Amino acid sequence: MENLPSLVVILAFTVLALVLGLRMASAMLGNLRRGQRLRQDMEDELRKLRMYKALEHLGVDPQAYLHRVPLVDVQTQMKRCSQCSELERCDRCLARALPPCQFEFCPNREAILSAAD
Repeated sequence: MENLPSLVVILAFTVLALVLGLRMASAMLGNLRRGQRLRQDMEDELRKLRMYKALEHLGVDPQAYLHRVPLVDVQTQMKRCSQCSELERCDRCLARALPPCQFEFCPNREAILSAAD
């Protein structure tokens, strides 16, 4: 009976650690799901832009790009692409098969070319 208080304290800490561990795992899983939805939504928006085709043109998987590049940077690049005034030039460039276009006019040129390396 002398050890009963110690056992109760150990049991309480064990239960507390288990509850905290389960809550942390649940939070991590929730964050993972939100991140996947955010990337999927961003990919859907990216598909509407020429930037998506430019990545593919250079052999870059757009999904992999969204996982490698910070999303805030991708959002900035998408905004630049959507506001670009070189649409016809971009279309001509994307229509070229070989050699691949170097997008000299593109405001996202550095990001796109670095992704292709």
